[in-house]
Amino acid sequence: VIGMVQSAAVAWLVWGTYRQTAEAAESARKTLDSYIWKERAHIRIKDATVTKFRALNEADAIVIGLENVGLSAAHISRVCYQVVDGLGWRPTTMTEHCKRILVPADGSEETGALNIGKIRESSLNGFVEYSTLKDQTFRSYFCFIIRFREDDGDTSARWVTGAIYPAGMPQDT
Repeated sequence: VIGMVQSAAVAWLVWGTYRQTAEAAESARKTLDSYIWKERAHIRIKDATVTKFRALNEADAIVIGLENVGLSAAHISRVCYQVVDGLGWRPTTMTEHCKRILVPADGSEETGALNIGKIRESSLNGFVEYSTLKDQTFRSYFCFIIRFREDDGDTSARWVTGAIYPAGMPQDT
């Protein structure tokens, strides 16, 4: 009888220790998640510039400016984009631009030239995918209208872009 009571007491202590250890592990995971959320990189899409893609016989291209407003470096893994007629968020088949880019905390970088073929009045939809602390992956979405600005006396005629936020465009993660 004494042995059974001692066994029950030991089992109760082991169960209590296990439960406390599980609670401590869960608390540590939540603390790490909070730390990552506070200290992680956060890529903001700054602007887009129309240029020429010299490697493809002077094809039209767009370079997207990126800014890291987070507290850790961001490792850009890919940029996916698509030119669509008209305005709005309608990505279907995107072109993937794979170029590893490191954007330091409080730093800025550019995507490199994104080949858009023959330029026309349209919009450019897409996202930048990046990783940060603990290799967690995030996305920043963009939509730019591409239009031709006539010579107004102050500036020469040229292609310009402007950021828009159409209905259906996902929120950054």
